[in-house]
Amino acid sequence: MAQPIPLPITNPTESSASELFLGPARVVAARGLMPEVELPSGERCLAQLALAFPYSFAEGDRLLVVQKDGACYVIGVLETRGAVSLRFQGDVKLHAVGGRLELAGDEGLALRSPEIAVHARRMRSFVESMVHKCGELVQTVRDAFYLQAGEKHEHVAGVSELQAERHSVVTEGVVTINGKEVHLG
Repeated sequence: MAQPIPLPITNPTESSASELFLGPARVVAARGLMPEVELPSGERCLAQLALAFPYSFAEGDRLLVVQKDGACYVIGVLETRGAVSLRFQGDVKLHAVGGRLELAGDEGLALRSPEIAVHARRMRSFVESMVHKCGELVQTVRDAFYLQAGEKHEHVAGVSELQAERHSVVTEGVVTINGKEVHLG
């Protein structure tokens, strides 16, 4: 088994430009794409992000940094104060190879986009309550459309039209048609 190579890591309270520092630092300011961090010694430096994932820093975040000869790099995130934000340039694909992808939020999930397309062989929704609000809704069902409901209420401000090859209304109770005129045939 390989033995770890000891590095001359300094005490976090004693930092010098010529010594290697590895330890926590706090984000004190945003300077463009680089956070200004404060080391435990009180020394401040601009830190270049050297993470394997995109990270948007916020004032007060605790980061793991390495510093030597005036160069400072962020190599880890210990604690964040703001919302974690993943931002990418260009197209992004998220794929769970050989498994399922699950997105969850304790306080909700929001999708925002000028256009959203969902392609699936089968789609199921299980919700307690659902509200749709849109300017126009077009539904096309190739085979059959089934609706099962405790009650159904429709309110149409303008014209309501039903066109079918055959139409039947079956009820166990009363059927009421209420209008100024009723045209049959």
